Amino acid sequence: MMTTMATRNESKTPWTATHPGTILRYELEDREISQKDFAVMIGMQKSHLNELIKGKRPITKPIADKIEEVLGISAVSLVNMQTQYEYDMKVIEQRGVEEFEAQNALSLYNEIFDVKTLFKRIGKELTTAVQQMQYISETLCLPQPAELKLETSGMFRKSAKTGQDPRMLMTWKLLAESKAKRQKVSQPFNQERRNEVVAALVRALHDNRSTENTVKEILAAEGIAFC
Repeated sequence: MMTTMATRNESKTPWTATHPGTILRYELEDREISQKDFAVMIGMQKSHLNELIKGKRPITKPIADKIEEVLGISAVSLVNMQTQYEYDMKVIEQRGVEEFEAQNALSLYNEIFDVKTLFKRIGKELTTAVQQMQYISETLCLPQPAELKLETSGMFRKSAKTGQDPRMLMTWKLLAESKAKRQKVSQPFNQERRNEVVAALVRALHDNRSTENTVKEILAAEGIAFC
C-alpha cells in the first residue's frame, strides 16, 4: 500500500500537502491495527502518535526507524515524505502570499475595466489571480494600474444621456485590441492607398454579402486589423 514520493518540482506542487502521518493512518487501518496498540509497538505515547497521524508532529528518523521495524515501511521513504511535505507547505504558503498580492492588483485593474467580462469574452479560463495577472502583463502587455489609469484618464466620459460607462468602454477597447493582436495582416498599412481601401469598403457594404468577413479580409490585406 506504500506509495513512492513524487519528484520535487515547485510547478507540480499541489495546493494541499500530504503529511506522511496520513499514509501511516491508512496503513494501520488496512492492517486493522489500533492507534493504541501501535503506540505500544513503537514505544510512543498514544497522544503523540495521534498528533503525528493528524500532521501536527513530524516523522523524525528515530520514529521512522521504529515504524520500519514494525510495519516494514522504508524509513528512508517516510523521512523523504516528511521532507517533501515541509517543502510543499512552504511553496503553498508562498503561493498564498502571491495570490493575495495578485488579487489586490486585480482589484485595482477592475476599477479601470471589467476584469471578469474581459476574460470571459477573450475565452480564457484562468482560475487564479496569479494566472490572470500573468496574462494581463505578458499577453495584454498592460502597464501597472496607476499608469494605465493615468494614460486613459479622460479618454471616456460618463454620459447621463447615453448611459455610457467609461469602465465598460475601456473593457471593450481592450477586448478589441486583444483580438486585433491575434489577427494576421499581410503588410503595414500604406496611407497612399486610403482612397482605394475606402472604395473597396463601400462596395462590400453595398453588396451586403458576408459583410463582416469581407471587410475583415479587405482590411487585413491592407495591413489593418479589424474586429
